[in-house]
Amino acid sequence: MKFASLLALLAACTVALVASAAQRVFIFDGDSTTAGAGDSFGGSFGTASNLAYQCQFYPAFQGRFITNFAISGTGLFTDEGDPPGLINRMTNYYNGSYNYWTTFKPTPSTNSTFIFMIGVNDMDIDPASLVDWAATWRQACKLMRTNGFVVVASTMTLSYVSERAHSNLLWFNQLIRTETTNYDLLQDSAAVLPNPNDSTMYNGLHPTMLGVSLLASNLNRILSGYDRKVFLIKF
Repeated sequence: MKFASLLALLAACTVALVASAAQRVFIFDGDSTTAGAGDSFGGSFGTASNLAYQCQFYPAFQGRFITNFAISGTGLFTDEGDPPGLINRMTNYYNGSYNYWTTFKPTPSTNSTFIFMIGVNDMDIDPASLVDWAATWRQACKLMRTNGFVVVASTMTLSYVSERAHSNLLWFNQLIRTETTNYDLLQDSAAVLPNPNDSTMYNGLHPTMLGVSLLASNLNRILSGYDRKVFLIKF
């Protein structure tokens, strides 16, 4: 009887987790050096689409996918250009100026997920700008959490754009790892792909198909663990 009851409980857990995941919207953000360039998948996928493509095959990722939500390579915190800077763009999505939320607006109950992958190209900036850059990163995390998202903050892969960019990248990766109160989960992409010169990367810049697969597998592990924790707390 006890064994049968345990099986029933495990079945209930599985159903609950699948049902919860099915309601989600997953937003993947980043540039080509964050999540792989088009070359990884025959030129048909760019920016964060590579990672989203791989994640769809894992059980934790059942729902609707949106890629390249607010970052387009560079210009993370500036309000110049078209489209404008990150916070301006995110805010516009919510007030209707852009069309991402015409059919969906997240709430805490949907358990939707924002995979926040900073563009490595954004790191080739004056180091003096990093303070503003960090403030904007914090603001973006807060905005998404306030609007009901589980925020997965990702460190940047150790791509080499320039000496200045690499130095800034290392500094900011450490900030992401230590400022844990700004997000819900950490995807330490730099730890998953620690060697930009091996088969997980090409040209020392972009994750290969193997590299993207490793990132997707790690994300699945992180989110699956989070789902189990949330379910047990509710139970």
